[in-house]
Amino acid sequence: VLKDAFMDCQTAENYQQVCAPKAAASKNLDDLSRKLCPSIDYFVCFSSISCGRGNAGQTNYGYANAVMERICEDRRRVGLHGNSE
Repeated sequence: VLKDAFMDCQTAENYQQVCAPKAAASKNLDDLSRKLCPSIDYFVCFSSISCGRGNAGQTNYGYANAVMERICEDRRRVGLHGNSE
């Protein structure tokens, strides 16, 4: 989901619509996999370079991808599998 706009035109609703498919879904999968199958061999999230480099009008998309990467970092920190590509 893309809702491109410069910061002065972004809304909370735009952020929620963009973040839900990536960030919220990844967090839900993370929570469930920790409870139901903590020994899974792979936990992979498909991120975007926009979270580190940025892209005009895509702060919400970049944020959602950054959240996915932090989820994977946290998984690795506690000894679980997690990779974002």
